[in-house]
Amino acid sequence: VLCVYMKDMSCLVCVHQRHVVCVCIKDMSCRVCVHQRHVMSCVCASKTCLVVCVFCPSWVFLVLIRLLVLIPFLGFLLNVFFGKSLGKTLSGTIGTLSVVVSFVVTLYFFLQINETKQPIQINLFDWMSFSNFSVKFGFLLDQLSLLWLLFVTGIGSLIHLYSISYMHDDENMHKFFAYLNLFIFFMIT
Repeated sequence: VLCVYMKDMSCLVCVHQRHVVCVCIKDMSCRVCVHQRHVMSCVCASKTCLVVCVFCPSWVFLVLIRLLVLIPFLGFLLNVFFGKSLGKTLSGTIGTLSVVVSFVVTLYFFLQINETKQPIQINLFDWMSFSNFSVKFGFLLDQLSLLWLLFVTGIGSLIHLYSISYMHDDENMHKFFAYLNLFIFFMIT
């Protein structure tokens, strides 16, 4: 049993056998987010306690989803602006590694879903909010979307790898990899 008391004793979080109990002693208005049977956060209405469990990968998911989407776009930007000065080999390597990193992140998410049998939902912010209605902006990674991401990033990685030797004699190789990374970025989003 792990029990944590925060600041003014207004919040109590107990983790016992991977179950979460969160009790706010003052006003009983504590919100608990549970993901994979670990507590992600306990936010009390009085804003006096914030408990984040280091064993829960929620913040890791947020970083990894940003990597998954933004690394191919970063590869595009690097190849567009600095590709000619970097040279053909480094330009191809940057383009290929950016898609391989996205593939590895997708594989991590796929293994997480296979283990937990639950889709991964990452809410970034509330887009619209009315009295009892709210629309959230975020990512939902279920089996179908991850299967699509595995195809796009896995086959895209192989295409990038093959293109390094195929396009090696072309003087605009950096443009090719820039546009190929942009294509992968749009296929991911």
